[in-house]
Amino acid sequence: MGDTPILAMTNITKYYGAHAVLSHVDFSVSRGEIVGLIGANGAGKTTLLKILGGVIPTSAGTMNLDGDEVGAARYNPAEAWRHGVAMVHQELSLCTNFAVWENWALLYDRVERGRRASRIIEAAAALEAVFPDSGISPRVSVSDLSLAQQQMVEIARAASHPRLKLLVLDEPTSALSGESSAKLEVYLKQALQRGVSAIYVTHKLDEILGLVDRIVVLRNGEVCWSGLSRDASRDQLVEELGARSSDDDGRHQHRAERAAAQPVPPGQATTTVSPPGTEHVVAVRGLRTERLHDVHIVARSGEIVGLAGLEGAGQRDVLRSVFSRGRASERGEVAVRGSVAYVAGDRAGEGNFALWDIYHNILIGALKQKRLARVGMLRWKTADRLVQKWFDHLDIAAADPRVKIASLSGGNQQKVLIARAFASEAEVLLLDDPTRGVDVATKAAVYAALQEARSAGRTIIVYSTEDAEFHYCDRVYVFAQGRISGELSGAEISGPEIVRLSYANVGNAGAPGGSAPSLGPHAARLAGAGTAVGEETPAAPGRVDELGDHGEAHQANAGDVR
Repeated sequence: MGDTPILAMTNITKYYGAHAVLSHVDFSVSRGEIVGLIGANGAGKTTLLKILGGVIPTSAGTMNLDGDEVGAARYNPAEAWRHGVAMVHQELSLCTNFAVWENWALLYDRVERGRRASRIIEAAAALEAVFPDSGISPRVSVSDLSLAQQQMVEIARAASHPRLKLLVLDEPTSALSGESSAKLEVYLKQALQRGVSAIYVTHKLDEILGLVDRIVVLRNGEVCWSGLSRDASRDQLVEELGARSSDDDGRHQHRAERAAAQPVPPGQATTTVSPPGTEHVVAVRGLRTERLHDVHIVARSGEIVGLAGLEGAGQRDVLRSVFSRGRASERGEVAVRGSVAYVAGDRAGEGNFALWDIYHNILIGALKQKRLARVGMLRWKTADRLVQKWFDHLDIAAADPRVKIASLSGGNQQKVLIARAFASEAEVLLLDDPTRGVDVATKAAVYAALQEARSAGRTIIVYSTEDAEFHYCDRVYVFAQGRISGELSGAEISGPEIVRLSYANVGNAGAPGGSAPSLGPHAARLAGAGTAVGEETPAAPGRVDELGDHGEAHQANAGDVR
């Protein structure tokens, strides 16, 4: 490891409005060094990497790459590439309708005549260099590859930079097998010996402790700890990330105090809330996807269930599986009784009807309500009142509901999607990070609407990237590495406890350092009713015994929202 810095970021600050996402961050990487960057949800890791990659500018601070100071005004992804910076983002950037080799060709201005064969050879050589014997053909379409194979292609493509100086890896092993992860580690060690530097971002603390030279911990947009990996321990890092360590004897007795300190959403204190029902409206047993491993979840009527944990741990897979009532490609059982409304996290790709106005974007979720239609004709006055109610309730910033949704800010578009779900009157509401990008006042309105829906007996399952938001939930399942690491309820629900469980070591049974997930009584009872962990469970969408005599899921999705 050399002493010459390949990267020096000094006093980096980034504001969005009045909110500082990063505050006076100093971050550097020496030549031939691998630095681990860790932090809980919302710590500022992604923002820092986007600044490094030229995706967004800084609000203040300076950045030096290999001796050259780069200015925010002219720095962009092309400049980052020119300086030898190659990025592997957590959300894959491959063009899935292209072949593997064509994704390599996108790195260059054009594919010159006669260069196709060369690009195919380059892609094959790069894959072999990072992941020997991967079995991935450069000629195959990316859409035909598994998630793990796509991640391998993304990593190998970045590593093939002809003038690579700094390789940035954001959650590179999230979908990789142990064997593929080991191959990547071998490649990184070889690249470091050649003078290449690396930034390694992961939520797997054991992995980062065994791989990197130095660790930087971000919390609330600031560097809260930095030091050599050999001087750090897993429990110490968990505490620095914002949680109490697993051996803190006083943790349990302080749970109630921490829960009491959580903010109470407006209107909750004055709302009379009935206890949840006894029947399970949603029951998931043994769910397995490319990200999930034997997940068991139940939700009852009149209950708000949270899905917490680090981003990418499989929470969104659960929401989509419940919405689709289990797909043939999944293993396990998913049963839902009643209609379902889904607020998608990707509002641009899955949520909005971009060419429509606010009115019709809200109304489409409620069209199957009997009170809105008579002998096949829409009751426009009733529809007008329904749309106006939610337009006003969530304070959507527009002159009226006839404004095009595409003209709204991202936060106000999110309000429209939330309004659509609540207006649908669906029995089950699935919310994917519903308050992302909205202001404090809107968050309060969403919390109040959730309590109203709960009091009306609706079942709500919500995923959020903000751990502090789960205070309004009855129960919270915490995910870690595609498994449920714990189930919290009542006074147990707190930010520190969620952070601790988010970094729990829940590897495969029998693996070194692995431990069984801590299931609460609801999930544990459902898990015990199914097959043993590791056995094949045939897909049986629409039926789980826990639903009782009325377990057949209704096929009519009156409130479906995509």
